[in-house]
Amino acid sequence: MAVILVFAAGVAAGAAALDLVAEDGRTALLGEVRSLIDTADGRARTTAGDVLRRALTEYVFKVVGVMALLGLSVIGAPLVLAVVFARGFALGFAAMFLVNGLLLQGVVLAVAALLPQNLLAVPAFVAAGAATLSLSSSATRVLLGRRDINLPQQVVATGLVLAFCCIALVGAAFIEAYVSPVLIHTTARFFVTR
Repeated sequence: MAVILVFAAGVAAGAAALDLVAEDGRTALLGEVRSLIDTADGRARTTAGDVLRRALTEYVFKVVGVMALLGLSVIGAPLVLAVVFARGFALGFAAMFLVNGLLLQGVVLAVAALLPQNLLAVPAFVAAGAATLSLSSSATRVLLGRRDINLPQQVVATGLVLAFCCIALVGAAFIEAYVSPVLIHTTARFFVTR
C-alpha cells in the first residue's frame, strides 16, 4: 500500500511541478511536442530488436534491476521508494504538460500517448517496488535475530514477482513502440489542431 501511495504522490508532485517551469520553457517544450506531432507520419518504425533492447535497458535493467539491488542491500531499501516516486513524477509531469498545453486536445493526446503502455508498466513498477521492499524487510528481520522467516523462500518469491514484472515491462515497451505511435498519429490527425 505504501508503494501505491508513493507512486501517487510522485504523480501529484510531477503534475504540480509543471508550475515551476518558466513560461518560456513550457512554450519551448510545447513547440517540440507540436513539431513531433507534425512529423509523426514520416517517423520510421522501430524494429523489434530496438524495442527489446530498449525494454531490457530502460525498464528492466535500469528500473527493476536497480530496485532489486536496492532491496537486496537492505540499507538501500528506502531508495526503492525514490525510484517509484520518480516514475510517478515523470508520468504526472508528462500528463499535466500535455493537458495544460493543449487543454482538451492534450487530454486526448495524453491518453493516446501515455495510457496504453502504462496499463502494464505502472502495476509492474508498483509490484516490483512492493516485492523488493518486502524482501528487504524480511532480510532486516532475519539480521535482527528473527528465525521464523524463511529468507531463501522470500528470495525465490521476490525473484518470481520481478520476473513477471519484467515480462509485463517488455510488453509495455512493445506497446509503446508499436501501438502508441499509431494512436498518437491518429489522435494528432483527428483531434489536435496545428
